[in-house]
Amino acid sequence: MTAALVIAGILEVLGGVLFWYESRAAGQLDSAFPEDQAFLRRRIRRRVRIAVLICLLGILMGIGGWVAPNQRPLLFVGSWTAAMCVTLLLLCIAAYDLFSVRLHWSEQTQRNLADIAQKRAELRAWHKSPEEDTARSRMGPGL
Repeated sequence: MTAALVIAGILEVLGGVLFWYESRAAGQLDSAFPEDQAFLRRRIRRRVRIAVLICLLGILMGIGGWVAPNQRPLLFVGSWTAAMCVTLLLLCIAAYDLFSVRLHWSEQTQRNLADIAQKRAELRAWHKSPEEDTARSRMGPGL
């Protein structure tokens, strides 16, 4: 299990780095709005931190499982205490990531809805403008 966590963490770090470089190459980060660029950078950093902490958790669990509690009790207790602290930190970062993603996309949705409402109002104002009414009367009925 320890090796699996370490390998998974390393693969996650590599995946995050590759995602960063691919999105830079594709121009996704450069073409996004500035607030979206900052959000994407922070999200990638958080997820790479999570991957590094998963690697650390695997190493700490390996140390805790390898050390005999009756031979080196301080190292045993310390490694498992550190593993629990890293697990708690992982949960906090994951909860923060979830909260920030939801907050970002809800703000984005509100901005989009406000833009749509503004465009509808502009369209209604244009549709009911006097120039448009006179142009319609010149064309005749049914046109």
